[in-house]
Amino acid sequence: MVRVKADGMMVMLVLPASYRFELKKLKDVLKFKKVGMAREAEFQELFPDCEVGAMSPFGNLYNLEVWVDQVLTEDKFIVFQAGSHVETLKIQYSDFDRLVKPKVGNFSVHL
Repeated sequence: MVRVKADGMMVMLVLPASYRFELKKLKDVLKFKKVGMAREAEFQELFPDCEVGAMSPFGNLYNLEVWVDQVLTEDKFIVFQAGSHVETLKIQYSDFDRLVKPKVGNFSVHL
């Protein structure tokens, strides 16, 4: 999961751990002019019940726009941190999609 600022708005990106977002592709997908990485401190206050760096991809619960990379939609399951550095959750991608209703786009590349 990656957090970015897009035209001053915080946005959550969900992509496989072995991928990284590509800035040009991301700008094209999000349709924002200015996109850049958000500092951890900027997101920390938005997730008061999570450890820093262990936020879950349920950004919708925190009023954040959530984008998932197209490649992740092809996986049966996703695994992510559950608000702490020692707890993870594994759920079916279809359940994640149903609960979060993320926007989907092609914005990452494999490392």
